[in-house]
Amino acid sequence: MFRKFTRSTIQKKTFLLQRVYVPEKMSTIASVGLIVDLNILSDYRDMSILKEAFIRGDCLNQALVEVDTIVVPLRRKNAEIIYTDKVFTNDQLTWRGAFKTGSDAQAFKDKKYDVLVNYFAKASCELAFLSAATPAKFRIGLRSEQDVRNDLTIVVDPDAVESFTGVLQTILSKIN
Repeated sequence: MFRKFTRSTIQKKTFLLQRVYVPEKMSTIASVGLIVDLNILSDYRDMSILKEAFIRGDCLNQALVEVDTIVVPLRRKNAEIIYTDKVFTNDQLTWRGAFKTGSDAQAFKDKKYDVLVNYFAKASCELAFLSAATPAKFRIGLRSEQDVRNDLTIVVDPDAVESFTGVLQTILSKIN
């Protein structure tokens, strides 16, 4: 029962957050937030390719000050990966639809990003809520089955990280 109540609460909060979101004007990009679902990538190392593209400045005409990443862990039982980034799990939410104090999701949500990259194709309502609750000036993401509000939606195969970063580099170089 609490799970159903939590899901409906989160869906309502996500809807309200998406209604009040307005993209802001940017002169430079100093911080990027990445929300990555590792389950859509065929190789865990692809996530580092995505992250390194922002750190080196491949996607931008400048090197960045900060790249912060939160990942959805693999659901496979035999996956023995030591995660070096923040990890988002559904149990980081309270039954009232708030992030638990001290959780990785709360720490990620408390920062304001110039660009937020939503790299997931099938968003649970909890993941969509994390995206909507995170303050960002500009949101970029993959096409998602769930209604996730992105300012820019890139339609590529989620496994094609190089294609995603290439399109991102082209577009962000024209914007920034």
